[in-house]
Amino acid sequence: MRSMRKRLISFFFLFILILLPRSASADLVIVGKAIAVMSGDTLKVLWTGGIEMVRLADIDAPKAGEPQGQEAKWFTEDHTIALTVIVTIKGVDQFGRSVGEVFLEDGRSLNQELVKNGLARWRKKYLEGAIFERLEREAKEKKVGLWGE
Repeated sequence: MRSMRKRLISFFFLFILILLPRSASADLVIVGKAIAVMSGDTLKVLWTGGIEMVRLADIDAPKAGEPQGQEAKWFTEDHTIALTVIVTIKGVDQFGRSVGEVFLEDGRSLNQELVKNGLARWRKKYLEGAIFERLEREAKEKKVGLWGE
């Protein structure tokens, strides 16, 4: 019980920390439960506004049938299904999916974790972020996931 209470308090403060810096921008922040994973970089989130189809921003995970595609999907399922996530929605893609960054209950970014574990590539043309470049380089050096031998 005490552990759950600490977890909820930590999650609440994480939500506030994420929300405050974003409040000046047009980004929408939602909190909900992940209810389905379509692929390593696409999931459905149930929140008070309904069901949101979310495509992870700034990364590209392999699809089913591609090398590491199933592993990327399993990773996303293991870290999100039936768990509370925070999604910072940055826009909408050509298929009508919300595009955003998904934060896990422990505060880690799912987007970054997929790249770090070699299960997604950094989408260089959409982001000039050093964090994704570093994570992808480290995954290549460790030869994990997509970069394994």
